[in-house]
Amino acid sequence: MSRIGVLLAVALVALACGPSDAADRGEATNANTIDNAPPPTLAASPTPSPTTTPGEVETLEPTPPLEFPDDAGLIDVTSYGAVGDGTTDDTEALQLAIAENVGRHRILFFPPGTYLVNDSLEWRNAEGEWQPYLTLQGA
Repeated sequence: MSRIGVLLAVALVALACGPSDAADRGEATNANTIDNAPPPTLAASPTPSPTTTPGEVETLEPTPPLEFPDDAGLIDVTSYGAVGDGTTDDTEALQLAIAENVGRHRILFFPPGTYLVNDSLEWRNAEGEWQPYLTLQGA
């Protein structure tokens, strides 16, 4: 709960109990009431520094390839021969990746790219049996 939410809850309890109930019973009172709480402050957001001048095109550094632990259950489709360049037919590579991993609670990971598929992909294992438990995950 935010500090403002806590302060509102304390104020509502104080109004319901009356301002002097706790003091009349000789009990300690809560020091974090609305009256003596410091006002909330907002941190200044950093000002982004411009990296280019007008008319200049910013070039982005290539991101390093993602690496996952061996036991993460993530299977990179490029390890089956999928290219993802938008011109190469990736159907056969993707079908092989599906057949070898469906039913095993795995995740087929698609790195950035455009994967061309020219036929239906079937969720069958290598023996031709329909299986669940496969997730397709894009970057």
